[in-house]
Amino acid sequence: MDLMELGAIGELVGGVAVIATIAFLGVQVRQGNRLAASSVEQANRQFNHEIFRGLSDSADVSRLFFAGLADRGALPREERPRFDLILVRLFRGLESQFLEHREGRLSDELFDSYARATGATLRQPGARASWQRQRSHMTPAFAAFVEERLLTAEETP
Repeated sequence: MDLMELGAIGELVGGVAVIATIAFLGVQVRQGNRLAASSVEQANRQFNHEIFRGLSDSADVSRLFFAGLADRGALPREERPRFDLILVRLFRGLESQFLEHREGRLSDELFDSYARATGATLRQPGARASWQRQRSHMTPAFAAFVEERLLTAEETP
């Protein structure tokens, strides 16, 4: 075997090595993306768990939340900001979920579930009033999503 033939074999081996490396990196990227999506979904489940725990563990918070949903204006003046803060937490949570979904890190199924639940809350008179006060603090894309999809959605039985 002469030097030219050895060079050709070396190029062939090098090309195979490059292809194998690219395939390996593709697998690693795919696994990394799956892991990132899984972490995002777990963080969102934890967020929702904390919201529900906060509402169920405190009779005072639960009373304020449900009374405010019915009629924010009927709440004592000093409790309205507290009610708004509860809802801002919900709004910011869904906004985060919206942004993660838009980036492909939160599944359609899970995001739709969160959006339906938050939409049902947002359609309550007190939540709608709180939203009107808070919407300018949200990202424009998320505010448009809420206005176009959640506030106009029909209730499902």
